[in-house]
Amino acid sequence: LIRKLELFGAKNLLEVGGGWGGLAVAIAKAAPHVHITSLTVSHEQFLVAKRRAEEAGVADRVTFLEQDYRKYEPEEKFDRIVSVEMIEAVDWRDLDTYFDKLAEFIDPERGIIALQAITVPHHKEPSQHHRASFANVAIFPGGYLSSVRKIRQHMERRGFGLAEKPTEMGPSYALTLHEWLKNLAAHRPTLSEKWQAEGHSVEEIDRFYRGFGFYLAACVAGFRPETGPNMGGQQLVFKPAA
Repeated sequence: LIRKLELFGAKNLLEVGGGWGGLAVAIAKAAPHVHITSLTVSHEQFLVAKRRAEEAGVADRVTFLEQDYRKYEPEEKFDRIVSVEMIEAVDWRDLDTYFDKLAEFIDPERGIIALQAITVPHHKEPSQHHRASFANVAIFPGGYLSSVRKIRQHMERRGFGLAEKPTEMGPSYALTLHEWLKNLAAHRPTLSEKWQAEGHSVEEIDRFYRGFGFYLAACVAGFRPETGPNMGGQQLVFKPAA
């Protein structure tokens, strides 16, 4: 993803949805000439991300802001924007605002926008508008998965087209999630003992394991090519349309 951003020609980059700071730190190491601004609404992630940048010695090149992207007012346009699996947290009714803001923040003539998104086939996308699945009720309240076509349409309406074929990572997601599922089961005795010592009941711990075990198993099946796939993991790069 860092390679796709073509950072050799950039001086600043905006990350919308910075998570725990890992990508911002990696970009700062890979491209010391680029100043990074990373937005998050999570106070915990903000604190961890700042600490990671300081520990990595790149704090002078990364600015973490505890800031909602919808209210962010930068002083200048950005040469690059990256947003990794942020779009899944955007309600379908707010997608126009999300893409409007990306278009507002980016340099309209030479900017590059790289998105990483969990997607669904286009014909399944509308069914999510009013669908209450286990995942978007119990795991990711308000979560929503768009399709590659829908994302592309949003970007094209704002003057940006796909710069290259999307990179599909679904099978890798399936392998990773399967390992998470195995690790969750393997460490249950140790974690259960720790959580009970912290005051959690056996019933609470059991409910957590059953819920997340079901969620991870369903995601493994969703990303595997042989069982659908019902979901994909895409990296999408957009440049100003000719």
